[in-house]
Amino acid sequence: MRIKGYLKELNDGEFVVRFADMVTEIRPRFIELPIDNLEQYVGEPKHGDQVTFSVKTIATGTTEFDVIDSDVALLHFDDTPTFNKPTLLDSIVEHHEDEEILKADGFDEAVIGIELGTMRLVYSVTKCLEILMVDDDMTLEDSIEYFEYNVRGSYVGEKTPIWCEDNYYL
Repeated sequence: MRIKGYLKELNDGEFVVRFADMVTEIRPRFIELPIDNLEQYVGEPKHGDQVTFSVKTIATGTTEFDVIDSDVALLHFDDTPTFNKPTLLDSIVEHHEDEEILKADGFDEAVIGIELGTMRLVYSVTKCLEILMVDDDMTLEDSIEYFEYNVRGSYVGEKTPIWCEDNYYL
């Protein structure tokens, strides 16, 4: 599976791949992986460069008694076009093309549905926070503050989106 992440330059000049783990965590957790094939990088790597990679497990150690499995990032450099799967928002807009649907700018990937009675989009708060943390490099606290004041706190009429709190344990 290919994952998108960003290059992060460490204090010692080495690079790692940084990405947000939203699959196993209720709140996003940033993971940094060493890079297995950085020498193949075209051009000079820079902090913040977006990369596509997969996770590879390698065995590390000097003897058979201290070998451990370690995850590393394997960067992909091919020019294979990336398949852009339509978002749920694209499908909703296409299905309801005669309706006026108001969307929140920058949060297309956070749409989880539509309320058919009012034709208001429903957004995942967790996904919105992830977008703010990854795309705008915010901390969790900053993303919550920004979201609450600038996004959820904005009333733009009867088509104002619905914000689904989807980060509770049941």
